[in-house]
Amino acid sequence: MKSDFSGHLPGFDVLRRIEAQGFPAFLVGGVVRDLLRGRAGEDVDIVTLAPPEVLRRLFAGAPEVGKAPLGVWVVPREGGVAEVASCHPHSLEEDLARRDFTVNALALGVDGQLVDRSGGMEDLFRRRLRWNGDPRDRLRQDPLRALRLARFAATLPGWILDPGALAPCAPFAGALGEIPGERVGREMARGLRGDPALFLNLLERGGMLGAVLPELGALRDAREPGEDGDLLSHTLRVLGGVASLSPELRDRAGALWHDVGRGVELRGGDPEALSMAPGILGARRAARRMALWRWPRGLGRSVEALVRHHSLGADPPSPEGLGRLARRHGTAWLEGLLTLFWAHGQEGGSFALWWEAHRREALALRGRWDRWGGGRVSGDAIRALTGLSPGPGVGALKARLEEAVDRGEVTSEEGARIWLRRFSSEGVKEGPGTA
Repeated sequence: MKSDFSGHLPGFDVLRRIEAQGFPAFLVGGVVRDLLRGRAGEDVDIVTLAPPEVLRRLFAGAPEVGKAPLGVWVVPREGGVAEVASCHPHSLEEDLARRDFTVNALALGVDGQLVDRSGGMEDLFRRRLRWNGDPRDRLRQDPLRALRLARFAATLPGWILDPGALAPCAPFAGALGEIPGERVGREMARGLRGDPALFLNLLERGGMLGAVLPELGALRDAREPGEDGDLLSHTLRVLGGVASLSPELRDRAGALWHDVGRGVELRGGDPEALSMAPGILGARRAARRMALWRWPRGLGRSVEALVRHHSLGADPPSPEGLGRLARRHGTAWLEGLLTLFWAHGQEGGSFALWWEAHRREALALRGRWDRWGGGRVSGDAIRALTGLSPGPGVGALKARLEEAVDRGEVTSEEGARIWLRRFSSEGVKEGPGTA
């Protein structure tokens, strides 16, 4: 069938370069699905009948990934990159037959020709996720597709799973543990950015949660004394509450792991639980999992800190304590922590009227530090202005300066220098408060 696409489309510049060599080429998979939904695809995949030696010559400067003799070339395109693969000596239809879901088994040519051999267009119209052929064959080819099924359901708004689509996943759950952690971590991050509670519910219903998140799967056996539900159900509700307020992966991941340490403590029998507080234990478990998933280190540290400090909701910090947390982890992180407090409180935790006051203070802190511009006066500048000798006094004075920024007393770098000169004029020699 023909489509009436017009104008510039992502990856068409690469298609034309290949076709100029005399070989047909097609956009395939998710980029076609997204274009047909009226959205610009982020990942552009291209399949061509051109043999590898032609692509190797045509894209001589592009990185080649994958195993010989059939590789994938990461080719620069207008607005990004395209991954180009050869299906030679097979056919386009054979390539599409191996794809995971019908809505991903679509191909679009440079002339607008749409190739659909599995009913993907009808499923796209109905917003239905359906396996492309026998799901057991698709899962044997790549067990990660079980995780992708849940991820697509959580990130395509208003879509539904074909009846029975989850059932074939459970027998392949064990194989998910053999997949490189980076691939699993990529799918987990994408799923959490969608509807995270739905994503995890589908993993649980499909028998996959314990394979990809064993520390979370174990929460189904942990119950607080006097509570009817388990900690897994509690975690999913808190995660849903955080997601309703924050799109940040950092905040959602903090909710994901926030009660893992408490779950270990309640189940008992774990030596680590005897030597550290639940928040610290949960942060360590989260850190290990994020390292396996190859999540960025900065993200991992922020998530660890959320898990470690989430119990502060039961004993809220003072405004000065909020300032110290903001200086250490950032004002955006602090707002994420307060979001976690709120979601936990809505779940029946220690939510109280102090939350609104703390939220206002966090917003005020962000405004003060934004006006400050993130600048810092170096230790050398502090010593030059105050006459202090190198030592802990310089660090203590720097901390007092940052507290002054928190209170709004210092709003610029020049203001900081004036503030420091005041201490100098008062004869500060060994540290704040001395004369």
